[in-house]
Parts: sequence; C-alpha cells; structure tokens
Amino acid sequence: MIESLLLATRFTRQSVAALDRALLLMPGHADRIGVLHVVDPEVSVALVLGEGGTPPPILTDWLDARLPEGQARPEVLVRKGDPHEVILATADARDDDLIVLGPSRPGGLLAGLLGSTTDRVLRGGTRPVLSVRQPPQGPYRRVLIATDLSGASAFAARAAGRLGLLADARIRLVHAVDRVGGVDLEPAEAELRAFAARPDTGLPEGIEVSVLAGNPHMALRLAMDSFAPDLVILGTSGQSGLRHLVLGSVAEDLLDWVQVDVLVVPPEPEL
Repeated sequence: MIESLLLATRFTRQSVAALDRALLLMPGHADRIGVLHVVDPEVSVALVLGEGGTPPPILTDWLDARLPEGQARPEVLVRKGDPHEVILATADARDDDLIVLGPSRPGGLLAGLLGSTTDRVLRGGTRPVLSVRQPPQGPYRRVLIATDLSGASAFAARAAGRLGLLADARIRLVHAVDRVGGVDLEPAEAELRAFAARPDTGLPEGIEVSVLAGNPHMALRLAMDSFAPDLVILGTSGQSGLRHLVLGSVAEDLLDWVQVDVLVVPPEPEL
C-alpha cells in the first residue's frame, strides 16, 4: 500500500482532479500527502502562500470540503527551481512511494505525460508516476496493463499491486504480436497466460488476457476502445521498447487522445 505520496500541483482548478485522486489513494491519512508547488526562482514564495505562510484558497477550500474538521491536512510545500528537478528531489527526500501529477496544460494527450516537466520526471525518476487525467469516481475499477512479457513489465504490474491500485479491479493484460494476416495467436495467448501466472507479476488469478495482432500502438488503442479502462499501466523499458512507446515521439501520436489515468513505472532499481 502507499505509505506516502507526493502530489505536484500548479494550484489551478484543473489540478482538483489530481488532488481528489491523491486523497482517495490515502483515505484517513491525508497528512502523508505532500502537496508540492514549484515556482520560478525569481518568484517570492510569500506571493504563493500568502501572509503567514497560509496555503492558497483553492487548496484550503478543497480540503475544507473533503476532510473532517480536525483531521490532519497534507503538508504544503512550495519550492523554487526547475520543476522536474524539484519534484524528483522532493520525492527522494520524503521517500515517497508515488508521484501524482495533474495535467500540465489543457486538453491533448496525457497533456501531462508528454508535457516537458512530466516527461523529464519520467525519464529522470526512479518512482512510479501517476498522471491523473479525469475526476475520480472512486477506486479504479477497470485496469488495463500493457505488457511485452519482459521483466520490466512484470515489475510494473507488481508495483501497481503494491500500491493498492489493483484491489477489487477488473484487470485486463494486453500483449501485441507485431504481425498481420492469418496469424495463429493461440501460442502467444498461452505465453501471455503463463506470464500472468508468474510470481514476479503479483497478479491475481483469473485476470483477463488479450493478444492482439499489430504494433503495440494500435493494439493499445484497440484494447482501450474495447475495455474502456479508467487506469492504464505501462512499464518504461522492455524487449519491445515500451520506453519508446511511453516516452518517444511515436507515443505523442498514439496517446494524444487518451483521457484516462496512466501509471508509468520505471525499471526495477539494480541492486
């Protein structure tokens, strides 16, 4: 489960969905949430926090509406510097289990995942990153996991389970076979089922598996259309280049239409 998380926010109304998701992920433990806002080095922190170091009204109003009176509030952090560097350094200092980001600009694809700050957080960090793209309707209920059958994909699935994101959810594991025409997909499906049963994935028994013919980009599109997930999970490295899928230029074309939350898990740290 999540012991602590860092929510990076711009204190805008578009950030409210990410605030809501963070609180939903930490029920009864809002004090373990760090709400971070990064300002330009030339900007006074006092201008952001207000007199006496009080948080901005959008945050206090949100907290007052959602938390019982007297319950501990999240820690509000305002720091100066390069946003992605500050986010990563703060998460490291707090030893957070998860970094939560809202959209960095309105509309577009994972306007977070390919925004420059989030892209740099993903490339430079060692912690899972959750990009919140929609107002939460409760715990995640339909989770799509894209896999290339690699150890990195297994680690991503296991990390999602450890974070409690798979509890009580309907899970579909998707694998793309980059071939077209009269391809027999049964061997690939058997391989995918064997992957799902591996202890290192941490996946529960009886999850759905789906093998699709075509490149990973198109397969993910088809899987999302048919399954309608509220969370997609991706690893950032693997045999078939999921790191490129997530972070490369092809991803911008693929994910420009995605409006659901995405968890991106970096490779397992080397011992």
